[in-house]
Amino acid sequence: MGIEVDVMPPTAAHRILVAMNVVILVITHNVQATNQRMMEKYEKKELNTTPKSNSESDLTLPSETFSEGIEISGPVTDIVDGDTLDINDIRIRLALVNTPEVGEAGFVPAKEFVEGLCLDKNGQVDIDDGQRQGSFGREIGVVYCDGINLNSELMKKGYALISAEFCEVSEFSAEPWAKSSCQM
Repeated sequence: MGIEVDVMPPTAAHRILVAMNVVILVITHNVQATNQRMMEKYEKKELNTTPKSNSESDLTLPSETFSEGIEISGPVTDIVDGDTLDINDIRIRLALVNTPEVGEAGFVPAKEFVEGLCLDKNGQVDIDDGQRQGSFGREIGVVYCDGINLNSELMKKGYALISAEFCEVSEFSAEPWAKSSCQM
């Protein structure tokens, strides 16, 4: 006495499900491989980076602050424009500074400056407690690229202006790079 099993030929829907599973496995493998390469690249840069002392530049993040106040840290993965970038795939809008938008004079030099200073380097963000999130869900803060204060550098080099309408709410309005424009 045996049990008869009716074996049905695979249907088109079954073939589609199998194909979709294969595609998902391939995508998962590619994402894991990409993440591994990014981590290896980031770790290699971390090992080859020596922190600057406070005496080397007044624009570097003080050593005692490297963990204090820093809420986001990781590789700078994309530069959107002169005042917006991605760190660990989190979109960051620089506090108080405003650079030209696409199509405006100065857009390309500002963006290229930020790319040169920050892209593929270690980024750290001190989120602005006065304005936690801005438009488009972006975090707002002061960004340090390999310890250099990007907000300050953009002002110093003339690529940005202070957005004075945010001076009253920003915790950074008293910083040397913003202070003269934020005095009311």
